[in-house]
Amino acid sequence: MRKRAEVLARLEARRDKVLAELHPLLRARVTELLDLMDGRVSPWCGYRGPADQLAALEAGNSRARFGESPHNFRPALACDVVLHPARVHARPHPDDVESPDLWADESEDALATWAALDHAAERVGLDRVSFMRRGVLVTDLPHLQLPGWRSLIPH
Repeated sequence: MRKRAEVLARLEARRDKVLAELHPLLRARVTELLDLMDGRVSPWCGYRGPADQLAALEAGNSRARFGESPHNFRPALACDVVLHPARVHARPHPDDVESPDLWADESEDALATWAALDHAAERVGLDRVSFMRRGVLVTDLPHLQLPGWRSLIPH
């Protein structure tokens, strides 16, 4: 029970920090999306620096090197969200002992939440990303980005 309280406190502490890192247009759309999702997801990652991008790449959580991801710019042009364990019944992800429940995508409630996120993202004008993995089209479940983000990169 204590671990769950720690995770919830960590989520709350990250929310404002992550939203502050986002491009103003992205921040407005993510805020609207969070309202539509009724607290079932929470912002987890906005800006991702060189070390964090390398760690994400090496862990298989990203396919991009630093400078190739919309997370790598200030303000950030992408935002990852996680399932909120107080609002979504999800099993802990076996590969993420630091953040139980946050990335799980196999429970019925988690799958329904990810599907609702697709609809909410479309409604507020955010892009989702899909890619081929071992011949199967896979959606990057937590990832949201501004359409045409490359045109917004500060030069």
